[in-house]
Amino acid sequence: MRQQITARKTLKKLLLFSIIVSSILFSCKKFDVTALKESDQNFTEKFFSTRNPPNKEVAGIIELLKLQNSKSEFVEKLPRTYGLPIWEKSGYVLNSNSNNSFTDGIVDGNDIYIPMAINANGLSAVIVAHQQSDTFDIKFYSKDYLYDICHSDSLNVSKAENLLVLFFAMENYCFGTTNFYHIPSKLFEKSKEKDSLGDKIIRIKDNSKSQSTNSLIHCVTFYHCINTSPC
Repeated sequence: MRQQITARKTLKKLLLFSIIVSSILFSCKKFDVTALKESDQNFTEKFFSTRNPPNKEVAGIIELLKLQNSKSEFVEKLPRTYGLPIWEKSGYVLNSNSNNSFTDGIVDGNDIYIPMAINANGLSAVIVAHQQSDTFDIKFYSKDYLYDICHSDSLNVSKAENLLVLFFAMENYCFGTTNFYHIPSKLFEKSKEKDSLGDKIIRIKDNSKSQSTNSLIHCVTFYHCINTSPC
């Protein structure tokens, strides 16, 4: 009789233990999902936050892209490994002259540039928002993507050069960088300076104090800058 009572008590303990474990597992799963959603929300909030009150143009850009995000949730789709926007260095570029425009669909028309960085050591990515009627086509270009384009076996010279110029200009505008190294030798035919390994060295004029991304991008283009001396 005592053995039966003991067995029942043991069974009850086991059942209770299994219920507790199941509850813990369920709570953990629920917490993980909630935490993921909160993480997405926090990233979106951080994405649109600014360290200082933005000027009128940047504030307008942020509001436009917030509206776009409410439609397409493009921010939630961005990788988390490339940091956050440098909003104070964001702006419009108006291509009034076809000779100053980028080709291959990288930059064209009235575009918004949003540089991104993980820290103060350099650019990690650039977002280009191209307005199409009442919406924006969002393109994300990371440094990893840039590397792959420039070192592809099926190299598209025009696309690689145009994307590099975009990064040159934004890197200079954000961090004052004027010298760029390890550029594949097949690119920028007009530039002759090379390092000991045969890679190109590209030097550009310092436009980091410029008040406009418009004049900056137009200055640092293949058509105006890539020659034997800085533009």
